[in-house]
Amino acid sequence: MTFLPIDRVMPQAQRASKIRGVQLAIVVDNKDGEGNPGYRVKVKFPWLNDQETTFWARIAVPMGGPDRGTYFLPEIDDQLLVVFEHGDVDRPIVIGALWSKKQEPVEVNDSAKNNTKLIKSRCGHRIIFDDKQGAEKITIVDKTKKNKFVLDSVNKIVKIECDGDIEVTAKANVIMHSNALKVGTSEGITGKGQSLLTHSQKTFGLKASSGITIGGGNTTINVSNSAATSVSGSGAGELGAAAEEQDKDQVQEKQAGGGGGGGGAGGGGGGGGSPAPAPSSSSSSGTSGSAGASGSAGASGSAGAGGSAGASGSAGASGSAG
Repeated sequence: MTFLPIDRVMPQAQRASKIRGVQLAIVVDNKDGEGNPGYRVKVKFPWLNDQETTFWARIAVPMGGPDRGTYFLPEIDDQLLVVFEHGDVDRPIVIGALWSKKQEPVEVNDSAKNNTKLIKSRCGHRIIFDDKQGAEKITIVDKTKKNKFVLDSVNKIVKIECDGDIEVTAKANVIMHSNALKVGTSEGITGKGQSLLTHSQKTFGLKASSGITIGGGNTTINVSNSAATSVSGSGAGELGAAAEEQDKDQVQEKQAGGGGGGGGAGGGGGGGGSPAPAPSSSSSSGTSGSAGASGSAGASGSAGAGGSAGASGSAGASGSAG
């Protein structure tokens, strides 16, 4: 037996043999606590004991760079493929994930046509690419399958479905261009803003099966047109104004009606001395007024037999004002 001096420097212990090839591994942690969060996982190897784990392993991705790229961090218990940079066990790299009987794929190729490609998250959100001939489309759907966005290539339709509200927010304008815009609801349509302007190059129509109400508080409503303006209906028509305006119009109508009636009475006396009926006057809130008086003047009525109140009067046997 040979003894070496105690002060002799011994050679450094050699690291174990390098590991070549691809190894199967299981994720045991995906929260990197060593200052590199977000892109490394810790794994263990089935052929080692349960307590043995590797160093944190970086993940190979399809594309990556400063603040850009794809991001799919493996979940705990996922089965991965791992290699070692230059065979160094201290430098593991994840190059992919594997399906198995315990970890079945999100889609099966039953038809053997391989038409579907998709991405599915842990809770069930999906992006689906459907390449089926005659039914090509792209679908984005959440875990409930009730909220989805569909790009239908065959029917040339972009469809948005929602189980609740759809909200569109813009700090500037929301602009839509189309040949026609159709809006239909089972309840009502509400619009609100500082101003509302609707412009039509041809016709503009308002139609309701029950009624149409246009109102304004302490303001003026103007209806104007360079051509004729027609308002018609099979029933009664009414235009309402404020109480103060109604009182003023009624006074003016009574004054005009009384003068017209007097003229009619005088004309009747000249024709044959027949007494003229007393003039009548009515008003409807400054909208329509009638003050008529008829006078008998032989074969014809004298001028001024009709008293006009508020609009126009016809000179003849009877007076009417609308």
